[in-house]
Amino acid sequence: MLEYFSEPHDFIQTDAFSWRSDGKGGQGLEEDGRRPGGLRYYHRLRHEGYLRHLLVRKAAGTGEILVALVTTSQDPWGNVAGGAEISHRPGILPGEGASDAAVSPFGTEGRAAVSDEPGNLHGEGLSGDALPGGAEGFRESVGNGGDASFGSPESRLIEGFRERLLDLERNGRLKGRFAGILHIVNDSLADVVQSDRTDVLYGQDFFYEELLGLRFKVSLFSFFQTNTHGAEVLYETAREYIGELGSSLVTLNGVERLRTLHDFYRMGEEEYFSFDFEEAVRVSRDYKDDICNSMLKFYPTYMQDEKRYAKALFIKKYPSSLSDRFLTELATVPAHTVISIDVAPIPKDVTTSTLQKKYMGIESDIIRQQRVRNKNNDFSSDISYNKRTEKQQIEEIMDDVRENDQRLFYVAVTIIIKADTKEELEAIEETLVTIGKRNSCQIEAHYLKQREALNTALPVGVRQVETIPCDKAVQAGIV
Repeated sequence: MLEYFSEPHDFIQTDAFSWRSDGKGGQGLEEDGRRPGGLRYYHRLRHEGYLRHLLVRKAAGTGEILVALVTTSQDPWGNVAGGAEISHRPGILPGEGASDAAVSPFGTEGRAAVSDEPGNLHGEGLSGDALPGGAEGFRESVGNGGDASFGSPESRLIEGFRERLLDLERNGRLKGRFAGILHIVNDSLADVVQSDRTDVLYGQDFFYEELLGLRFKVSLFSFFQTNTHGAEVLYETAREYIGELGSSLVTLNGVERLRTLHDFYRMGEEEYFSFDFEEAVRVSRDYKDDICNSMLKFYPTYMQDEKRYAKALFIKKYPSSLSDRFLTELATVPAHTVISIDVAPIPKDVTTSTLQKKYMGIESDIIRQQRVRNKNNDFSSDISYNKRTEKQQIEEIMDDVRENDQRLFYVAVTIIIKADTKEELEAIEETLVTIGKRNSCQIEAHYLKQREALNTALPVGVRQVETIPCDKAVQAGIV
């Protein structure tokens, strides 16, 4: 059993294998000790070879698995152009006079079968008749792109790969089920996974995942939370904290997120929201026509639509501690308000180096302060109150990080306010600034960033402003 934990350039030589998941991000491969048919691995420096990556994405909620074999368009066995020279090593594509029985390392003629030995899967090969839909079905699924024409050694290689995976499911050696098996051709010189051509060998090119009662359609290259169980725990914890503030968190699907945008852009017309995605696709109607208003002008410190004014604010400066009533005070202002909290964890090595630099800077200020005193014949060793407080706060945070595994976060709070007149908008802004000062927070308007701040605050999944100061983890949780 080989354990693979996401090392970027590890090669696992395996012919017959099965997966197991340990629930901690690890994937196990059982191998029978043979190299897969002498296929050439891609050399990142010489840019030569065939096998590049094997991508496996599994949905924890539904058990669906999406597999993609990523190769180049080069000859799998490194033959000279035109096929004049072929290696005769055992297990590699045979040359003239050799049997076709060794063409595919994943199988040759007939279906793959499981031997009596545990953990060993031996291929007896593949024929066109053994494929679902026959030869014509496979030809349709693979398509006409590239050099892997039906019946060629490479096409039989890919067929064997597909059938060996499906045999794992047929024989009960797979937890879950295959939603799709893909072959991706990637000739990029960069060491990245991208698709120059994608062939669907089986099923579809996406899978479904379930999270907090919602069903997500995830493609191979979609950005999606891999640790879904951890995400559910995080969301439930956040719900508990929000509940203590007298509010609640509501999980939004795609249509509900569009409703949120509609309610913001078309304030006062909330009851007229109606959007059917399938109907919009059928008649080729852009959702923006149903969601957005017809005019939105941006100025340096505010924005305006047909009927109302709006402004994007942000918290520029945070105190060393923050009351949990602060967010409640902001949310209970009698005005149309959108409050967005953007939290991004800081890697621990960056946290440590940042705190050390900050601490050394405070020590240097103290030394300079003492030198100035000595020049003035003031030989007192007392440290000024401000520097003593700063040093104490940094030491407490460093102790938390080292002893309690505390984390630091980048935290950005963006506030969008909306009013019927410009005077009313300024009055609401003054109220929010006063609340901020009462809690030792500095709230300001985004200057020349109104459009970007609006996109960041609305639930569209982007961050277009970078006004996020470093803050302590426990304070980020309170915010």
